[in-house]
Amino acid sequence: MEFRYPDSDVAIVAAADDLGEIQEEWRGRDYYYLATTNNGIAFSVLFFKLSEQDLKGLAKMRSGMPDVPEVSPIYPFTYFSLNNKMASDEAMKEQWGDSQGDFLYRQAHIAKIGGMPVEQKNMYAYGMLYTDLFVAVHISKMMCTPEDSTEIRTIIESVQKKK
Repeated sequence: MEFRYPDSDVAIVAAADDLGEIQEEWRGRDYYYLATTNNGIAFSVLFFKLSEQDLKGLAKMRSGMPDVPEVSPIYPFTYFSLNNKMASDEAMKEQWGDSQGDFLYRQAHIAKIGGMPVEQKNMYAYGMLYTDLFVAVHISKMMCTPEDSTEIRTIIESVQKKK
């Protein structure tokens, strides 16, 4: 599947062939896709256009990491990890990937939300497509089985920039 930031040559692809209806919407400067696979795996893509304030924060972050390239997945990885509203519910966290590559990955498990069992697996791929455009791919499933987890990991690791 291909997901494109509208009116640009920017796109990502992922091996997510059994997506149902794909919803798309503008969210201010950002563009969002949401779909669900036939077996209940939620798949979303957020193209996040940095505001002037975000760009100032990015410049500050870059000054503390002089050896990191201007376009690197470390920036969106850090941004979205620091702004994660579910962080306090997450357990079994893992991150992987190459900061010199196109994407960094993160996964976490949420056993309960508000005391209710959900057994939700969440995996993320974070990339930086231009100096002012991040992409965050989020794949999750409630009541996730080990087989589902393997499928989610296969999909998240298939995410790549369209060249």
